[in-house]
Amino acid sequence: MAHMGRILRWPRARSALLAAGIHALYAYERLAGWHRMVTLTMPERRDALGGPAAPATEFA
Repeated sequence: MAHMGRILRWPRARSALLAAGIHALYAYERLAGWHRMVTLTMPERRDALGGPAAPATEFA
């Protein structure tokens, strides 16, 4: 992040704001994003057409 700030010739304050934003986004994904991924529920209808689910055929 500091390297990117130097390439763009940003002042230190702007580079620090960029770094803080990236760290905050990372922390959000680690905390809130993880819970969102692990709380999956089964859909109400397993068949898109609304009928009973057909058993899958085996190809073994």
